[in-house]
Amino acid sequence: LEEKTQKQQEEISDLYKTKALQAEELYQRVNECNTAKQSVQLLEKRLEDANNEGSRQQEAVMRLQNEIQDKDGAIALMKQEITSLQSRAAKVEEQLQRQTLEYDQLLQRFLQQKKECGVDLLNEIMKLNDIIKGLQAENERLLRLLAEAKPSTSAEPSGAVPGDSMVMSEVPKKVKYKITAHGAEVYALTFNESGSLFLTASEDKLVKLFDSRFGSEMQVLRGSDRALLCVGCSNDGRLAAAGGTDNVLRLWALDTGRVKHNLTGHTNKVCGVCFASNSQRLVSGSQDRTVKYWDLAKGYAVGTMMCVSSCND
Repeated sequence: LEEKTQKQQEEISDLYKTKALQAEELYQRVNECNTAKQSVQLLEKRLEDANNEGSRQQEAVMRLQNEIQDKDGAIALMKQEITSLQSRAAKVEEQLQRQTLEYDQLLQRFLQQKKECGVDLLNEIMKLNDIIKGLQAENERLLRLLAEAKPSTSAEPSGAVPGDSMVMSEVPKKVKYKITAHGAEVYALTFNESGSLFLTASEDKLVKLFDSRFGSEMQVLRGSDRALLCVGCSNDGRLAAAGGTDNVLRLWALDTGRVKHNLTGHTNKVCGVCFASNSQRLVSGSQDRTVKYWDLAKGYAVGTMMCVSSCND
């Protein structure tokens, strides 16, 4: 019985030792699991940081792509303008060559005639120059006398030729009308060819047409999104154009009051506008340092001239 008890005690001791070893092994396994969990958490944090960095890189790539697209558009526009300028330069060079050839031909003819006519031709030329100078002096004297004379109040002087281009005028001495034309600053004003009408452009985005004889408002032209800085009227009185801070030049038909064209191409404020004499072309100046020439029948620019400073009216 003692031997059996001793044997059981030895077995119990062995069990305690085995249990202690297992507990130690379990403790090591728990430490390993905690270490592995910390490693996993660190890896997850690194993965999250990597995802955030990837998102930032993707946004940067998208911004770069947008910038590249903008640059490509600007390059395409510059190439188009360069092509237009090269075409114009070729035409100018061709015209210069033609004029040089004509000049050489005229010079040769003049030298030939000089050789044939000799001194007599030179004497005649000198006499003609003296006559021209005398006529110019007489013309200047008449103009001075005409300027000093009192302006006539009659509709047309007696003996005047109908349609004569000489017009007597004087500086106004008093205000004829004081008109509250707009609800904000008025930046531009222009008259039609006859002077019977005038147009105004304002910061309130409106162009208004007035009767200059009575000072009454006749028409309001709408369609601009920003303040208007310049305005022009065609010689035939059918069209009006205005440009402003939205970089757009707008063309209105005065018979309907509707926008006919939105002319885009400037990259800064449009500060000046002027119609050609045939009312088919339009010239505009901008703070982007360009002057553009527009075909109103086609509705786009047919020429661009680069300048060294802002182009104002």
